Amino acid sequence: MLGILGGTFDPIHSGHILPAEQAANLLGISKVLLMPCHIPPHRETPEVTASQRLEMVRLACENHPLFEADDTELKRNSASYTVETLSQLKQKYPAKTLCFFMGMDSLNQFTQWFRWQDILDLAHLVVCARPGYQQDVPPVIQKRIITNTEQARAAFAQHNHGRIYIAEVSPVDCAATNIRQQLASGQAPFTLLDNAVAEYIQQHRLYQNRE
Repeated sequence: MLGILGGTFDPIHSGHILPAEQAANLLGISKVLLMPCHIPPHRETPEVTASQRLEMVRLACENHPLFEADDTELKRNSASYTVETLSQLKQKYPAKTLCFFMGMDSLNQFTQWFRWQDILDLAHLVVCARPGYQQDVPPVIQKRIITNTEQARAAFAQHNHGRIYIAEVSPVDCAATNIRQQLASGQAPFTLLDNAVAEYIQQHRLYQNRE
């Protein structure tokens, strides 16, 4: 099985890394691709460059061997849609079962995603709880949800797509928005960042107030 965790990673922080590590370990996933998006379809394009975000992801991977930086979406000049990325990965890794990681907030909105039905024809979903978000999914996908880890492992082994596993992981209450705000105001929230990522941010003076 191959995991995929996408996002702007602006910057990548422990709220991305730790829950995904726990969920991957529960399922026996040996590799998770960390995939920064180039042009996010549902938010403003980050001020930090794509190459800088990718470098921060690469630095975070050095301390977390489960993860591997992937620039698939950064090579595009269009918005990053999950279904297109998964289609591309399916061609690249035809023998792999793809497991797409997301937060509970994303699952609650999943049926609003572009071609969401096709996503479930390409991959399983691995959902990590986020602080403040409760499960509130439409009935159309409720029947696909598995909360028992052993049942999920068996289902993922038997089927190569279409199941949704809600992992019981320890949520990390931090968000990139808050980290950027703290850095801009001169604070140093480096306990939420990998040491190498924090050093890179300091070295390149990222997210600082430009006024």
